[in-house]
Order: sequence, then structure tokens, then C-alpha cells
Amino acid sequence: MHIDALFGEPGKHVMDFDLIESQFRHLMRVAVSVREGATSSATLLKRPCRSAAGPRVSG
Repeated sequence: MHIDALFGEPGKHVMDFDLIESQFRHLMRVAVSVREGATSSATLLKRPCRSAAGPRVSG
């Protein structure tokens, strides 16, 4: 596999590096929490599902 395959075709399945950069601190915090055993990966997978089923606020 060539590394370019990870980034997709231009305009299609492209990684959002700005989003990754803006959320990097939070991502690392979560990674450390999982590594240290403070949070399980199973818990992380459950949380988005729960919040997605909740009421939506429109503005």
C-alpha cells in the first residue's frame, strides 16, 4: 500500500487535517486516559451512540 492511499483522492475521502490539528490536545488526552486505564475503549465507543440518540438542539 502506498502512503497516498491513506489520504484518498482529492475532494473524496480526504483527511481533515485542520480538524485533527484543532482537536489534537483532546485526542491525546483521551489516548492517555485509555493507556493509563482511566477510561476503556469500550466506553468511548458507547458514548457517541448515546449522545447521538439524544434530543437535538436547533439554533
